[in-house]
Amino acid sequence: MWLVLAWWSILGEIFRFEIAGLSVRLIDVWAGVMVLSYWLMHIRKSWRQSIWLWGVAGIVLLSWWGRWSAGEPLDLPGVLYAARVMVYLSLIPIVQQLASQAQLGRIWGRSIDWLSVVVLLTGWLQYLLLPDLHFLYQFGYDPHLFRMTGFWWDPNFFGLMLLLIWWWFLPQVYTFFTKADWWKNWKAWVGLLCMISIGLTYSRASYLTWLLLTLAVVQLLRWRRVGLIWFALAGLIYWLLPRAAGEGVNLARTSTVVARLDSWQQALTAWSYAPLTGVGFNFFRFQSVQADASRQMHALYGVDNSWLLILATTGLAGAAYVWHLIYQFFFGRVKQFFELLDYPGNLSEAKESGWWWPIMGGLSLLTMLIGSSFSNALFYPPLMVWWTSLVGLSLGKVKKL
Repeated sequence: MWLVLAWWSILGEIFRFEIAGLSVRLIDVWAGVMVLSYWLMHIRKSWRQSIWLWGVAGIVLLSWWGRWSAGEPLDLPGVLYAARVMVYLSLIPIVQQLASQAQLGRIWGRSIDWLSVVVLLTGWLQYLLLPDLHFLYQFGYDPHLFRMTGFWWDPNFFGLMLLLIWWWFLPQVYTFFTKADWWKNWKAWVGLLCMISIGLTYSRASYLTWLLLTLAVVQLLRWRRVGLIWFALAGLIYWLLPRAAGEGVNLARTSTVVARLDSWQQALTAWSYAPLTGVGFNFFRFQSVQADASRQMHALYGVDNSWLLILATTGLAGAAYVWHLIYQFFFGRVKQFFELLDYPGNLSEAKESGWWWPIMGGLSLLTMLIGSSFSNALFYPPLMVWWTSLVGLSLGKVKKL
């Protein structure tokens, strides 16, 4: 069932429809069926593994109570949005449990290898065959031009997806520059193609995330020599990027900066109405000024910063709980991480040995932490399928030391 979910997530915005004013994708329905069927079959084990998830549900209900007690209505789109987020977060304990089984873990790893290739193919197909997305403006999407978006029609979300693939293949990319038979390593070629694809998104958030986290990896793992090659290659890719017409490929553009600041201001204003419990998750409406009032925007339920959205809709209580969960995830892996820094084995087999899993899971979550500071990527359904699955996979596949 997960393979079907992952395949449909790659198709992103193609299979979507509207229910009660909320955009619903085919993967949302399938994810709901998958999660519900799993809970029903493993209710006892699922309860024990998902205590933190019940805490998230409690925070959502608390925000709803605060809204209701203030005399504000609970409308259906907001409830459905919250339900959808809970469904995708449920993938973390589900994948964690399934991946802990050796055979399923290997199948999962191979599946992600090939699905990553499909993601790259869709990105290049869109970039080469459908570079002008202005026709999508009437359907509520931004009119991107000569930027890689895949079938998600958004270069920022797609750039973060490519970053997740980069971390997945990073051990193989490392061996690409350190082994004599480098040309035989097809996974390393996929990783390098991913690097070029990130460049073609022209997403400054993706660039910044790649730079910060790659610097951290190079420094902590002492991959300085190979790191210099990566950064030189990244500079060459940026220098060779086509400079087509349009503001989207101009990295000095300011219009999106102004729009983001306006979005952040509205989120902080909404939070000021109910600082403790927020305005209710997710009952935030981004009241953007539209030139065409009849045009349906797809970002009305979000903020260009997922963390501000959490603060505005669940208040200080929700934000504190979310950051507590993030702290627990990383703190529980600090000891493992530093014990695994001096990995003596073959890096091309790092994932099979269990060495790379805690690092990959941490990098995946950090990618979302940084990238979601400039868009509502944390709650974008196709992207949620991947980052929750990778985090769950790292939890289930971590080598016991």
